Amino acid sequence: MTDELDIRVILEEQRKAEARVAEAKKIADEIIAKAREQAKLMLSKAQDVALDESVKRMLEEELRRVQESLDALERAEREKLEMVKIALAKNENEVRKALLEALLR
Repeated sequence: MTDELDIRVILEEQRKAEARVAEAKKIADEIIAKAREQAKLMLSKAQDVALDESVKRMLEEELRRVQESLDALERAEREKLEMVKIALAKNENEVRKALLEALLR
C-alpha cells in the first residue's frame, strides 16, 4: 500500500509538473508570438523608412531632371525670342527703308 501511495503521489506530482510545463509552454508561445508581431512591425517600419528614403531620393532625382529640362526649354525659348527680336528689328529697318524710298520717289 505504501508503494501504491508513493506511485499515486509521484503520478500526481508528474501531472502537476506536466500542467506547469504546459502552462509555461503556452506563456512562452504567447511571448514568442508577441515578439514576432513586434519584430514584423519593426521590420515593416524600417522598410517604410528605407522606402521613404528611396522614394525621396527618386523624387529628388526626378525633380532635378524636370528642373534641368525646364531650364533647357527656357534657354531654347529665350534664344527663339532673341531671334524673333532680331528679325523684327531687321524687318522694322527694312520697312523704314522701303517707306523712305517710297516717299523719296
